[in-house]
Amino acid sequence: MKLLLDEQISPQIAAVLRELGHDAVAVRERKWRNTTERAIWEKAIEEERVVVTCDGEDLPSLYSLSWQAKIHHAGLIVISPRLMDTDDVDGIVVALEGLLRTVDKTADQILFLRSGASGR
Repeated sequence: MKLLLDEQISPQIAAVLRELGHDAVAVRERKWRNTTERAIWEKAIEEERVVVTCDGEDLPSLYSLSWQAKIHHAGLIVISPRLMDTDDVDGIVVALEGLLRTVDKTADQILFLRSGASGR
């Protein structure tokens, strides 16, 4: 599973995930700062990457538009501040790696990440 971490997520998380053998890139590593959510979503679809975001509004609505238009995508993982601390780099890495080990299919789905859980 290939991941694209949205702008508000630390590139440090992508780096650690890569060290653990995962294909992960961050928007900030690609110098896409201030790129629209739509452009990031379209790039993720093009590259078949699951978007990981803390943005509880824009990307889920783009997910909905994709669903309505029957556009397939690799998936969306939302890190909700209500479910985990979005500044907890180690916690996010552990939770994402747990999800990557336990979830076989994310295509066309939205998952919510939470600490100490598989995200389902």
